[in-house]
Amino acid sequence: MYATKKPDKVDPNEARIAKWTRCALSAETLKPPCVIDLLGNLYNKEALVSALITKNMPPELKHIKGLRDMIPIYLTSVPGVDAHDDTSDTKFQCPISGQEFNGKYKFYVLRGCGHVLSWKARMGRERREAACDWTGGTLDS
Repeated sequence: MYATKKPDKVDPNEARIAKWTRCALSAETLKPPCVIDLLGNLYNKEALVSALITKNMPPELKHIKGLRDMIPIYLTSVPGVDAHDDTSDTKFQCPISGQEFNGKYKFYVLRGCGHVLSWKARMGRERREAACDWTGGTLDS
């Protein structure tokens, strides 16, 4: 008879930023060292190891059996922003193009070394030598 109140909608921009700046397991801000699974979810390594040791993994993360299922990643901090500061939305960026790591742009992980680079750095005009020795030190291959 009476209409029930609809739940408040989540702002899609806040949800997108949270996915790329918070741990998928503990919902804490991402702080190095970080890891990523094959589905693209980001985790604080400390929270993940703790959950694996206590065998307290949520059912939606049942695909993670151990640290072998994860890729250690190296995120480049935005200059002037502390990685442990919770006030800024974006704390990381591409080391080559400078694009913010906030979910608006595509990023990828170099599996060999764990560096996180923007798609623009790989495909765009900013092709330069990478900070690692993966595939000969360039992003062309």
